[in-house]
Amino acid sequence: MTSSNYSKLCDFSLQRHYPTKRLLLDGHGSHHTIEFITYCEQHNIVPFGLPPNLAHLLQTLDVVVFQPLKHYHAKALDLIVRDGVNISKLEFLAVIKGVRPQAFKESTILSAFRKTGIVPFNPLLKLS
Repeated sequence: MTSSNYSKLCDFSLQRHYPTKRLLLDGHGSHHTIEFITYCEQHNIVPFGLPPNLAHLLQTLDVVVFQPLKHYHAKALDLIVRDGVNISKLEFLAVIKGVRPQAFKESTILSAFRKTGIVPFNPLLKLS
């Protein structure tokens, strides 16, 4: 992912208007550019970097969100290909778009933050 792509993703993903937005980041270089930091300042985004060598332990969204997304997507694809229908890459992506709301719910994401000890902050959760 390039820093340009990352800024575009943020622009698309953060279109809701909140007074201040917090953005959890891993250590990828695209998060440390002048353009990205300027974008964050202009859009009232507070970037929060996960500590080095801990992002893999926290796996914030992997824990609760992406596994259900994978499940819903596989289930939807199974219904399509069961009849022997081949689907294109665009149709494959359209299926993801259709099932994404099932996995990316506010309650699910908050559950991921709780389970990984990010919100409410619980540093002992992952160490136990």
